[in-house]
Amino acid sequence: MAKGKSSIAGIFKILFLWIFLLPLIWLGYPTVLMMTLGMLPTLVSWLMERDFGNPRTLSIGVFNMCGVIPYLIELWEHYQSLKYAMQIFMDVNSWFMMYGTAFVGYTIYWGVPKIVLGAMRITARKRIRYLKQAQGVLLKEWGNQIKPENRDAAIKERSLEPPKKEKKEEKEEKGKTKTMKGRQKIRG
Repeated sequence: MAKGKSSIAGIFKILFLWIFLLPLIWLGYPTVLMMTLGMLPTLVSWLMERDFGNPRTLSIGVFNMCGVIPYLIELWEHYQSLKYAMQIFMDVNSWFMMYGTAFVGYTIYWGVPKIVLGAMRITARKRIRYLKQAQGVLLKEWGNQIKPENRDAAIKERSLEPPKKEKKEEKEEKGKTKTMKGRQKIRG
């Protein structure tokens, strides 16, 4: 039952669109013709697009529309006459403007990611250079045992050595020096 209602609603939507869009296309035929022929690069890009998350058609379409709009406005100023539309189509500069801006959109789609990638590579190289300099400063301060290849060997050496046992004499000497220093602080 629900399928029947949705299919009837779909038929009415299509019928509604044809009833109201057909006269608009007939009344605005020069505009529709201009949009169809002028936006052809966008249409081709949309038809060739495999995944719909791709911004290629958007990039081409926006720039293509920027190239078509001046001629649409010019057509509307001349009362949408088909004769003037054909005059615009006979001009080579109008085709160059409409399709040239679509080419600019495709160039931006193609080129901007490569430019951004190049900039990211440059910043990454600068960061690597800075980190290597900082590593050099740490190596001077702490020695070679903090290098990864040397650190593993140093850990193994420490784990193989038996723990040091302090002798009683060394403990007594340490205790005497501590008490002497403590007395000097109190007197001073």
